[in-house]
Amino acid sequence: MASVAQSDSPSAVLDKIFAANMKALQDTVSRLDRSAFQRAVEALSGAQAVYIYGIGTSSPMVGELQHRLMLLGIPAHGYTDVVAARLSTMNLKPGDVAFGI
Repeated sequence: MASVAQSDSPSAVLDKIFAANMKALQDTVSRLDRSAFQRAVEALSGAQAVYIYGIGTSSPMVGELQHRLMLLGIPAHGYTDVVAARLSTMNLKPGDVAFGI
């Protein structure tokens, strides 16, 4: 992948950024364990409730995943505070899923 250079036109910069992102997606899907992905989908879709945990830079993703799961009708609870997250684990029941980011 070519690096963005100061002499690049705006169009060239755009092309390089898109190419880099497409390569990142291709690299990710080529390394993805599809069996594990299928199990994760099944666990999430069949969950009584999903508890999502993320600290620091992972915190924004907690809210994003929580909202997307709720849009699918899956009860989801997000925690970004260590103490609250730890306390929430006391409420986990069979059929629940704990998801760490």
